Amino acid sequence: MSTRVLVVALSGVVAVLLVVIVILVAGRGDGGERASAPRTATPATVTATPASPAPVTPAPVRSWDKGRCLDVVAVEDTPGPAGVVPCESPGARSKIIALAANAPAGCPPPTDASREVPAAAGGTEGRGACLRNLAGPHAGDPGKGGGILRVGDCVYIAEPSDTKDTHPQERPCTDKWGPGKIYGFYKKKSQCKYPSGYYDDHYTNRRDHSSKPVICTTEGYDVVDPGAHYAKGICVRKPRTFASGLPGARTVVGDLDKISCGAKKAWSKVVATVSHSECPRGTTSTLVDTHWYPSTTCLRKL
Repeated sequence: MSTRVLVVALSGVVAVLLVVIVILVAGRGDGGERASAPRTATPATVTATPASPAPVTPAPVRSWDKGRCLDVVAVEDTPGPAGVVPCESPGARSKIIALAANAPAGCPPPTDASREVPAAAGGTEGRGACLRNLAGPHAGDPGKGGGILRVGDCVYIAEPSDTKDTHPQERPCTDKWGPGKIYGFYKKKSQCKYPSGYYDDHYTNRRDHSSKPVICTTEGYDVVDPGAHYAKGICVRKPRTFASGLPGARTVVGDLDKISCGAKKAWSKVVATVSHSECPRGTTSTLVDTHWYPSTTCLRKL
């Protein structure tokens, strides 16, 4: 009885082994290799790239020091603010060549214009920056109409005076003689003359200056709009005149009357208008009127 049970039990074990072997064999592929299990899709992982830091803009230079540059052209009475920029930048327009407590009078000769230094840039009451443009034209050059007054500049004086400040205004010269071209600045009126001692074409006016208040200029300083009184080539009638008290000179009454050059009463023809230079050859008479610049009309009798 016990033997029969053992046989049956062994038979069951063998059957179990056979089933396990069959299952294992059935799980292999044709090549005898183990079949791969179906793959599960792996979700893509997106890694965020950190953004590059924004470039740091350096803080603008605020102090106005000699040698620094501004973003404005140096012109007197320029409206609007001005800022300091690197001199090598495309926006640089002018350079600070000096700082003066009494600009523009205290600025050096090459100054094109001056600007008051802002309080935020270290400015104090009346402190100015003397500017020179990085590129021409330069108003501060002699005769160009800007900058500070110096020898070679031309001035307009609305109310001439030898006793009070005339507030001379610089303006561009129209020719090499003026109008109102500055010969020099002096302490006394008597110093305004040619080296030879003559005072011809030397005029004096006063300015506000501690040591050299006298401005010595050529004619035309009080002429508002420079230009010839009579156009070259026109003909005029003979004017009415009277003795002026000077040898060989007469005073004309009123202006010259224009007339056709072929008219019977045509007297003379305008051949030139000059200021300091001589009339051309062939001139027979001259008319001088210092209310105009140039003041001398050269006439040739017909």
